[in-house]
Amino acid sequence: MPFISQVRIDETIANSPTVESLNAEWLRSSPPSVYICAQGFEDRCPAVAELLSTEGTRLKRVIIIGLRSNSEKDQANGRRIIEKLKSHSECEPMLIDGDEPDLHTRMSAALGSGTSSLAEDDHVLLDISVAANRVCLRAIDSFLRHNCQLTIAYAEAAVYHPEQAAFHRDEAAWTSEDNLGTEKGVENIRPCSEFLGEHLEAASNVVVLLPSFRHERSAAVISHVDPALLINPTDNVIWVLGRPHLEQDLWRRDAMRKINKITDEAKVFEASTFDYRESWRVLEQIYSECWEGSNITLSPLGSKMQAMAVTLFCIRHPDVRVLLSTPQQYNSQQWSEGVRDLWRVSLGSAREFVNAILRAGTLQLEGIDL
Repeated sequence: MPFISQVRIDETIANSPTVESLNAEWLRSSPPSVYICAQGFEDRCPAVAELLSTEGTRLKRVIIIGLRSNSEKDQANGRRIIEKLKSHSECEPMLIDGDEPDLHTRMSAALGSGTSSLAEDDHVLLDISVAANRVCLRAIDSFLRHNCQLTIAYAEAAVYHPEQAAFHRDEAAWTSEDNLGTEKGVENIRPCSEFLGEHLEAASNVVVLLPSFRHERSAAVISHVDPALLINPTDNVIWVLGRPHLEQDLWRRDAMRKINKITDEAKVFEASTFDYRESWRVLEQIYSECWEGSNITLSPLGSKMQAMAVTLFCIRHPDVRVLLSTPQQYNSQQWSEGVRDLWRVSLGSAREFVNAILRAGTLQLEGIDL
């Protein structure tokens, strides 16, 4: 008998692709035609490009996303990627400005026009290994608008700073805002141009934070939304603490709580820093509890995979505003070292994946054979 059912978001999330190994065998079976990556100062920056070069992968295009704040070390890694892949690409590798207001237009132009533009069967490998979260959000959103086959690539570092012994040896240094740590200060707070939100003046404000190892970045976001929330946060400040996927790194979750001065009374959720679906699921839960009477502001200061979750969540919820908190200074000596593993999330058809997200919450007629 025919019946009507609702497409559930939790089913959409559960059926979304898992994080899998990115290796030579997969490259040979699913070779990308376009490679996009951000340049950064970490050792893992050129790791995926080096695998592509070693395997002799033939590419139509190579695009590197730079930022105006990039240091000489970032730029050197960008040049290293170009050197590795220029002989593998049909077109000269291109560097574009990731801080441009309309990144989607810039990206489309870089991908070509007419017969040379991105096609439905083109496989884009988008490498977010060292991308600032503002680049992660904007780049993933941009390629989900293209009609292509999309895979997200991620190189995991071998060592993340601070290491446990160093943190416990001098916790005060890591929790102090006067020390550099992995980063220092707040250069600016600004909305993400792709996710500006739709807020009502009469509604209360809820701030959802996926924090970093620096308290001042989260505090600046809260103050930007409503300074009163710093003094009396109540349940209107919600923390999504990242849980590392390796057991030896679980101490970082508790350190994150200390660094961000998160009290026992605070409203806290926990989600994997690695499996983007966990963070996505938590954000959907928070939204279902808050959306009717509140303006929701979301600030993704955590991992790259969590930034991916934020992007997918916001595609479905255009009323949510994303605020970006940019550090004044990064400490390239205390960020990460080496490369542990390479990972991928193969989304398949970008258009079909987005349509599946947007179908969540709609009604469908079942039980009819056509």
